[in-house]
Amino acid sequence: MSVLLSKICLLGALLLPQALVAAPNPLNPQPLKDDVVLPLPCNLTMAFRKVYTSSGQEKLRDFSYLAGSAEGSGLSQALSQRYVQGGFHDGDGYFFYLGKYEVTDSQYRALMEGKCPGTDARGRLPVTNVSWFDAVEAARRLSAFWQANPQGVPSEGGLLAFSRLPTDDEWEFAARGGLAVSRAEFDDAHPPLAEGKALRDYAWYQGSASANGRLNAVGLLLPNPLGLHDLLGNAMEMVFDPFHATLMNRLHGLAGGLTLRGGSFMTPESRLASHLRLERPLYGKGGEQKNRDVGFRLALALPFAASGKELERLAGEAQALGAEGQRDGAMTPGHDEALAMLDEIMREREQGQEELRRSKSENEDLRETNERLKADNERLGSSLRRLRGEMLSANEERDAMRDSAIVSSLRLGGYLCSTMANVRQDADLSLKLLRTAEQLCKKYPDRKCQAGARQEKHDSDLETLRFLSSYYADHIAKTHETYALPLILRQLPKSRESLGAMGSNLSDFITLHAMHLKSYHKGAASSKDNQERWVKSCFEAAFGKRQASP
Repeated sequence: MSVLLSKICLLGALLLPQALVAAPNPLNPQPLKDDVVLPLPCNLTMAFRKVYTSSGQEKLRDFSYLAGSAEGSGLSQALSQRYVQGGFHDGDGYFFYLGKYEVTDSQYRALMEGKCPGTDARGRLPVTNVSWFDAVEAARRLSAFWQANPQGVPSEGGLLAFSRLPTDDEWEFAARGGLAVSRAEFDDAHPPLAEGKALRDYAWYQGSASANGRLNAVGLLLPNPLGLHDLLGNAMEMVFDPFHATLMNRLHGLAGGLTLRGGSFMTPESRLASHLRLERPLYGKGGEQKNRDVGFRLALALPFAASGKELERLAGEAQALGAEGQRDGAMTPGHDEALAMLDEIMREREQGQEELRRSKSENEDLRETNERLKADNERLGSSLRRLRGEMLSANEERDAMRDSAIVSSLRLGGYLCSTMANVRQDADLSLKLLRTAEQLCKKYPDRKCQAGARQEKHDSDLETLRFLSSYYADHIAKTHETYALPLILRQLPKSRESLGAMGSNLSDFITLHAMHLKSYHKGAASSKDNQERWVKSCFEAAFGKRQASP
């Protein structure tokens, strides 16, 4: 009887939905050594992860990236320039804290209801059917709780961290993998998947192979490279800032409704991506907007400056960055706008001179005044012309530096493409030698077998090729982010000139590299697919299609 009962219990456990299977610690089911676990009311906890935004020690050097996608639809997911920086810092750089999991029902009830919830299956699910105002209130209550119970809560400059929803920029930066992934992987639709794993191992989405139409307990699937769970799928997540449309690589100035990120268990797999971004109204029929597939996670933040003294230090840092930006040609928009303003001032000056001439003819009694005004006007005109000339010269110097950098970038890309082709050829040759050695070892077992050495050589060639293709992909991603495609293509002829003895060969690879940049600009393919396609393309350019292995 006891054996039969045991079998029945085991069968029941196996048939129990995943969302209801108890974890050792339901609030942190996949603990990591560097988790930051902070207290909540009712002796509950909430786990956070450090998300580094820079590796330096300068607070004003924030991280710049392109959010959205070149394939992004409409005004919600198109490319837009974003900046992110954490308020906390240590020896490894600046960072912010982000909730490791979506806020669960039990954590939310502990904060909002004033009574301790039970540890039931419902409590392990992400809290949903709450409004943005509810989420902000939960964050406020958690911050107040930490003020009264500061033990272990992070602080900086004597200021205790406070809790809030993550910003839209912070959320997408973390969803893409932050500094834990390469630049090319960062630009992919979702962070890289481990060998042999699929998206269903990381995210709950629509379909019987995944969520099957229901919400699931937090932390059941694999984390992203930052150790964060369920950023894609399960529950869509509200962020702190209102929705802004994306227009011409920037956020439009109109602040709209609620911004939702990441998709949910109701989102098809094909739409699930780090750039997925939707708008919903803050208010619906009968009151605040609430949805059964929308929840949130929390972030930890600090004021921009902890004191007046730090603000003075940052002001000095800003001046240094401004001077550096002028040297590096980073002040492009400001220079162009100032030049336009100068032109307008000079036009107004000409109008003033015309009015002065009319005034002189109309009233001879004002001759002395007019002469003084004329002299002042001439001095102003001379200063404006000189300033305009200096700015034109600075713009020309800036453009020359930029164009020179683009030429160098194109040549480096061409050289990398050529090198990848040669290493791919080496890898093909070492594979043939390995197969020959294996056959000889089988045919002549008494002789010294060279298969082991040949295998090491082939593995080394493959590792070199992987490194080069990854570096090439990062180079393309960074070039695409830094320079507009028309500027790059404009410098293509110059990049092919004056290459010396190796010029004729490298010139073709530079052109091919420009084609790769153009195809990358159109988006679509993943980093892994791009790398495989680029290696094959460079190899075929060097050795012809007939030699390209399948």
